[in-house]
Parts: sequence; structure tokens; C-alpha cells
Amino acid sequence: MISIGVIDSIDTGARQIRNGNHDAQIKQLDRQLWESFLYPEEVALKGVSFNRCQESVEGKKVSRLNLPDLSSGVILSFGLETCAESLKSMLDNDFTTDDQVDFSPSPFLLSYFLKASQICKTSRSTARETLGIDRYAVEFLACIQDVDLITIAGQEHSFKLRHRLGTAVSIATQEKGRHACTIAKLRRIQETLEGLS
Repeated sequence: MISIGVIDSIDTGARQIRNGNHDAQIKQLDRQLWESFLYPEEVALKGVSFNRCQESVEGKKVSRLNLPDLSSGVILSFGLETCAESLKSMLDNDFTTDDQVDFSPSPFLLSYFLKASQICKTSRSTARETLGIDRYAVEFLACIQDVDLITIAGQEHSFKLRHRLGTAVSIATQEKGRHACTIAKLRRIQETLEGLS
């Protein structure tokens, strides 16, 4: 049986999407990740790699015109794989002046971590759902200073798709009609949130 709280939460989310109250920055970050995931030869994000072990991208290319259908302003389609311990160790590294280290942060990763930290500081539960990261990473990002995010954004980070690629392709191509596309969107939300348990 579904609890009333869950139904109210879904209703609130639906009203926000219908009224256009999604987060434009989350939508932009999601779109950039999709572009880099689907078109790695053309759109490479500095410091970003993807765990592609779930499904092959080959044969499932999506037109750039359909990327707005995949990009959500509520829940990111890709979750950061870097754990809290790894994030902490990035700040603990001692570099000497002789070390050849590139401290310039990735513009994308800096935007990502600034937004992630902001969400974590506002609501821990929303952060888990929106970003797809574990509670330890949420706690870490909620307490970190913005200046430390520059160091973290200068490192390599891996992301993974939070739902089946086939589900996303069904949404983007709308190959089976509008009703099937709506069902695919609901399936994407379910698959994404199931990954948090």
C-alpha cells in the first residue's frame, strides 16, 4: 500500500513541473552530462568520465533535438560515483611546489559541486533524490566550504546513469506514441529512485 505522504510528494512534484518550477541549473547540468555521455567524441567535459558498463551506447544515439526531453530540472539522470572518503582525500593531499598539478577546476564540475553543496545544505533528503549520491557524500557536501569545492572540481570524477538507457531512448524518440512516452517517464523516475535504496 502506498502511503499518503508518498502520494502528496508525487503530487507536489507534478505541480512544480507543470508550473515550471524546476531548477534551470539542474536542467542545464543534466543536459551537459547527456551530451557528453551520448557524444563523447564531440562534447568532452573536463574531469568527467562515465561508467558505461550498464549498457552500450552504440546504436542508441539520440538526436540533440531530443535532449531537452531527457534533461530534467528536478532529478539528475547521472549520479556521482565519487564517495565521501574519496572527496575528503582530495582535500587532504599535500602538494609541494615541485608537483606538476593542474589546480584549474573543470567549469562543469565547479558548477556541479557548487549546486550540489547548495542542495545538500538546504535539504539532505532532497539532495539524495536530486543528485543520486549516498548520505555520507550528502553530509560531506553540506558541511564543506565553497573554496574547497575548487580543489575537488580540479580532480577526476566518474558518473553513472541512474536508470536504464533504453528507458531514456523511449522518451527521447517517442517511438511508440505519447502515452508510451508518459509511461517511460514514470518508469525513469521509478528506476532512478529505486537506485537510492
